[in-house]
Amino acid sequence: MKNYEFFLAVTLILASAGCNKSGFNGKGASDTANTGNLGGVDSAFSGPNAVTDSVTISRNVDVIIALDSSGSMDEERAAVSANLNKMILALQKGSLDPKVHLIAGSDNDEDEAPVAGPAFVFPADVDASKVALIPQKIGSHDALGHVGQTLSGAYAARYQTVKGTPMNPPLAFRPEAKLEVLVISDDNGLNGKGAANTMVGNTAQDFDPANKWKATVSGVIGIPTSVQAAGVCEIAAVGQEYITLAGQTGGTILDICSPDWTAMIDRFTKDVLKRSQSIQLSKEPLNPETMQITLGGKVLARDAWTYDATTRLVTLAASVTIAAGLELKVNYETKP
Repeated sequence: MKNYEFFLAVTLILASAGCNKSGFNGKGASDTANTGNLGGVDSAFSGPNAVTDSVTISRNVDVIIALDSSGSMDEERAAVSANLNKMILALQKGSLDPKVHLIAGSDNDEDEAPVAGPAFVFPADVDASKVALIPQKIGSHDALGHVGQTLSGAYAARYQTVKGTPMNPPLAFRPEAKLEVLVISDDNGLNGKGAANTMVGNTAQDFDPANKWKATVSGVIGIPTSVQAAGVCEIAAVGQEYITLAGQTGGTILDICSPDWTAMIDRFTKDVLKRSQSIQLSKEPLNPETMQITLGGKVLARDAWTYDATTRLVTLAASVTIAAGLELKVNYETKP
């Protein structure tokens, strides 16, 4: 495998309300306080199949970026090096409050030993208090496994500041924040294949089987329509595991062979903002059109929100005025 100066694990985000990081509270309809009109709905649902999911709107977003540092990434290295800082700055200069956890190392690093000094050179105007470096090699197939290790706290002792000095305590994950994971790789996730990849949790099925973290997973990866060019972008495999996870969690898939990272950065940052104004339902609604959506105690009109049946995600429209601390509630009847 060829040398790669750094790798990065992103991640990316989850909103949580109540006592867990699930992004919703599974309350019964008896807990619902708002019973205003919404289209043909005269009142909030009640009964054994009624559920109210809720989340407190927050500007806080925790992002993990995971960068494949294997030799196959050499062709993409120049574009990644030139644009990762731009992506971090774009996130920090937006209307959200992101904290970025970067898993970054080189292909020669041992898994057990942090590298000496900074493995990633940050821009001078980065908010250093909200960025952490995690020196850790990521191979061709195990980016998700390393994200899992980061979330579990296994890499807490490795955290470094942007200057490459120890960070103690490490940058914390906030219980009320959305969690975003961004994988950058020209390959696919795979469990336990070869001596260099013995960890599990690298596939869509095994990444978070208990759905504990409720992360939104995105990827800058090889896709079926990637236009490859020798010496510039040559993918090892389509990142199908990341595509699957993005579909399940409402994430964003971007083409690692795209010549225009400006458009990709704009798309990702806008999608992160959009997802911060969303809630993932705990169950499948019987009829999405009859759901009652309230924000800060006020019932929203039908054109003020959209519903994605694939990810069970309710997202507020851009026209809705949003403020941190407002409670977003969805009251609905589930399928029997």
